[in-house]
Amino acid sequence: MLTVDPLLARGTRDERALRLHQNLLARPDLDEKSRDEVTYELAQDYFKAGLLDQAEELLTGLCGKGRFVEHSLKMLQGIYEQIQEWEKAIDVAERLETLLGKSFKSVIAHYYCELAQSASRDSDTAKANKFAKKALKTDSASVRASMLLGSLAEKADDPKLVIKSLQRVPDQNIKFFDEVLPKLRAAYEKIQDLDGFQEYLAEAAEHYDSASARLELARLQQDQGGDSAQHFLKIVSEQPTWRGLHHLLEQIQGLGEPVQILHKAIGQSIAEKPKYHCANCGMTPKMLFWQCPGCKTWGSIEPLSDAIRKQATR
Repeated sequence: MLTVDPLLARGTRDERALRLHQNLLARPDLDEKSRDEVTYELAQDYFKAGLLDQAEELLTGLCGKGRFVEHSLKMLQGIYEQIQEWEKAIDVAERLETLLGKSFKSVIAHYYCELAQSASRDSDTAKANKFAKKALKTDSASVRASMLLGSLAEKADDPKLVIKSLQRVPDQNIKFFDEVLPKLRAAYEKIQDLDGFQEYLAEAAEHYDSASARLELARLQQDQGGDSAQHFLKIVSEQPTWRGLHHLLEQIQGLGEPVQILHKAIGQSIAEKPKYHCANCGMTPKMLFWQCPGCKTWGSIEPLSDAIRKQATR
């Protein structure tokens, strides 16, 4: 006959579940299969209670016995993410790849990037570069790895390496092109090759059909004394974006107060609207997160499009 600890009548539901499973696990007459099942339930209780060391110990034991392996590994992965034990997280993700026969390379690349950023904060540039390169080798489409290598090259005062690293980004994900254009321009300025930057932008505008490249090219020509209003007008007419319209209005503010008011209003709207979007849960933060704070998915947040969408007609 099962006897219930009187303490189970008190406390929250999770606390009662934890104590119940602890009591069950202490029973000497529990068979092996039931013991493993209770152990897994108790591991979940510990995880919910934030007792991660205890949960890790139980889950590791279950994996060693070949019991509840998939669920245990996934929970261990969550634990190692929380406590930022990235090398252990990599090991678990690689075991899940083998077990499930599906790729975890994108997530593993993020773990390597976390290691790289940790090393960079500790001023260990060599280790930071090593981990960032491992991230890129693991996932050749890792925008984060390329941007991280660009930042490390910038810190090392190596503008040519900045250019090499960041020029990979539009091939990996064109949505991030705007994120790297300012650093690309700064790197080209550092090597005194704005003509090279202009040539790159012209090629990018054509190759990627990129309004971002065209806008940056128009701004560059504006800085060099070109007829920027005509450039911005052409861009807005062919590939209308809010930033493009804002730049165009900036050039024609001399036409009067209504244009100035519209220019200011659009500028405020651009500054206030969310810049990013999680493809998994729909969260729209104003800053870039590599792991969504809402749904905890890695790599799901991307820059929102700046395009002015045409209203559908019936």
